Amino acid sequence: MEKNLFIKKATAFLIIILFIVASFIPSISGNTTELDKKQSIKLQKQVNDQEEVLVTCYNFGMPGEPSKEIEIPQHEAEYLYEKIKELNFAVASDTLSEITQQLQIEIIDLADEYDLLPIGLSKNQVKEQYIHAYKSRTNRVGFMPQTQSKASEFLCTFVSSGSGGVLPIIALPRLIPILMIPIPRLFMIWRAQEAVTSCGGLRSGTGFIAYGQQNGIALGFWGLGFTFSLPPIMGVYGLAGYSLYASVDAEYIEFYPPNSPPVISQIDPGDGEINVPLSLSELRFQISDLNGELMSYTVTTSPDIGSGSGNLKPDGVYSVPISGLEDLTEYSWHIEVTDGMDTTVKDSHFTTEANAPIVSNPDPYNDERFVSVGLSELSFHLKDYQDDPIDYTVETSPNIGSGSGSGVDEGTYTIPVSGLDYSMECIWYVNATDGEHETRKIFNFQIEHEMIFDPFDKGWQYRKEIIIDHTKVDGDLVNFPILTSTTDEDLRDKTQDDGDDILFMDGAGIANRMYHEIELFDGESGELVAWVNVANLDADQDTILYIYYGNSGSSCQQASELVWDMNYEAVWHMDDHTQSTIDDSTSNYNTGVKENDPSEINAKIGKAQDFEESDKEEIIVYDGVYECDSDEDITMEYWIKIETFQGFAMNCDNDDYGYYSMNNKDAGYFSSYFFSRHPYTIVHPMGTTFCQPDIWYYVAGKLDRNAGYGYIYVDGLEEARVGIDELGGLEGLHHFRIGGSYSSAPSTYTDGIIDEVRISNIAREPTWILTTFQNQNDPSNFMSIGPEEPAP
Repeated sequence: MEKNLFIKKATAFLIIILFIVASFIPSISGNTTELDKKQSIKLQKQVNDQEEVLVTCYNFGMPGEPSKEIEIPQHEAEYLYEKIKELNFAVASDTLSEITQQLQIEIIDLADEYDLLPIGLSKNQVKEQYIHAYKSRTNRVGFMPQTQSKASEFLCTFVSSGSGGVLPIIALPRLIPILMIPIPRLFMIWRAQEAVTSCGGLRSGTGFIAYGQQNGIALGFWGLGFTFSLPPIMGVYGLAGYSLYASVDAEYIEFYPPNSPPVISQIDPGDGEINVPLSLSELRFQISDLNGELMSYTVTTSPDIGSGSGNLKPDGVYSVPISGLEDLTEYSWHIEVTDGMDTTVKDSHFTTEANAPIVSNPDPYNDERFVSVGLSELSFHLKDYQDDPIDYTVETSPNIGSGSGSGVDEGTYTIPVSGLDYSMECIWYVNATDGEHETRKIFNFQIEHEMIFDPFDKGWQYRKEIIIDHTKVDGDLVNFPILTSTTDEDLRDKTQDDGDDILFMDGAGIANRMYHEIELFDGESGELVAWVNVANLDADQDTILYIYYGNSGSSCQQASELVWDMNYEAVWHMDDHTQSTIDDSTSNYNTGVKENDPSEINAKIGKAQDFEESDKEEIIVYDGVYECDSDEDITMEYWIKIETFQGFAMNCDNDDYGYYSMNNKDAGYFSSYFFSRHPYTIVHPMGTTFCQPDIWYYVAGKLDRNAGYGYIYVDGLEEARVGIDELGGLEGLHHFRIGGSYSSAPSTYTDGIIDEVRISNIAREPTWILTTFQNQNDPSNFMSIGPEEPAP
């Protein structure tokens, strides 16, 4: 009998589904924030809890009057409400458990005891139609992809309680009045500021609990509903029943049973495999998910021989095409697989076979800069793994030397070079053959710049004096990178289009070159954004330097990696190098990869990246940035302009340790967090400065072990500090993220613009931080640029 009753109900549900359209499903915007897993709506008790409050019981889809309203003592209303909340957790963890069914019975008994059941609806009728022992459960079935902020279930027990609004829309007509079966609401919509909603799948055996602000829809719903006027919260509600389909978009969602992450196996070539044939055309791997959920994967290689991705794939073996393999080269490949809730990562490497001769150990090494002008020879090593005799030739461009050899054995070989000049860029080619297989390698290097000279004697035609106002310098500083930002018609009209001939010197006439990096030069407008290393920045008297330009025969004069002292681990100006990467200006080459495509935009200093929280845009440095040992310090600096308070973040993530800096999206303040050994546990917040949308702020956080404190600075001034003993251990930082922070809780993403991000492996002095702010916040007030002086 009970089975037949269920079949009739299922048939009614199938009729209902014909009315469903996707546009009914609501959504909410906002940043995801981890809530306490036992969070519930807290109702403050009044002194006199015997005071009567208004409670309404609604009948959704069952025979009888649609509702009944009654006043009962507050403590009794609260007790009923607490039982509904208990049912929330029971339904999600095990829909068909004895505890779940007992709580359902208790709620119906309480409604009957308080005389809340609508007229025409008896306690036994409700129990008969509402309490089911549906035992035909399969293994866990994932009907739809789940995320950390959205979840859904088909054919489920449904419970929701909180403060907000519920809108029962349409009830199907009772086509056969003599059948006393539920006639469900076509759909039920709720919108809550604070709520707990749970669903337990009758067939799938899965469940979830949604917390916090949320919107949702239940299609084909029947059961009981209650509204309470419980002070101090008005408009509290509770729903309990069944639904054909329920979907919730919430701040945080916890899934039952805990999700099993995807598994990556059967990788081919195997990790560490050697002598891999050069004919290899694809990488293969197997992915599987114990929950039977669909998975998405991405594969990248280094050096780049190919990449690939796939979305919503079932268990199986997948492949990525590759090409361009070279002899005796180690390749690594990175596989990342997600089921929408958990991500599994696997790194593997292999080495190709060696058929052709191997050319290695070039000196100067490839892309080497600032090679001595006195260089007298090029050298390289040759080896053939079959011990065949080798013939080789070497050529250079421009022609600074050449050479060749025939029938040589393994060894290091050299060729003489001459005619080198300052700033010269050179390319050299090594061709080697064993008679059957050939190898061709191309290397390049750049000769050092001349350091002491008079630019007018070397072809420069113009210069301007730059005076740095010592009153804007907070203390004497060494190797300080100053920002020079100007738009100048003389630069527009008399400089090379790419600004290669722009040069900075520390004096007039014969003087010392100053290392500089051009972040932006617009040859059409004359706009220049450049960073110049000032060897000694004086706080007591003005510092004088000169900018030279107008030399059509000049090669590029930049030396970007020498602008930044050895303590800089990374400097990102946040302008696009390519559409997908952000360059590090230091010699550490910590390239950032743009994920979900943040966009380049005009910003505080030149260009920057505009992040959209809703699209989860961020920049990730996959190769790591900084290893924070137990006795080392750190300073992180950046400019930020929040567009809306969805949160902003930067962090280094690791299973055990991390450094983290972000703002609180609700309170609107800057804060820094240091993670302890417990994964993703916030140990101590710092900072209380309230920030406003659409205003630029310069933020610096540092850890100074010698002083014994962690600090946060806003606009150059110390905002807060905390003792290191309160912060816990720090070491082993891993992927650095800009615009996003990852944890086991819902991640935080930026909704705003981030510019000029820097990491140092020392605790920068307060004088350094304040001077940085004063220079970058208003370059035109920090320095003045004089009139043009032509060459004599």
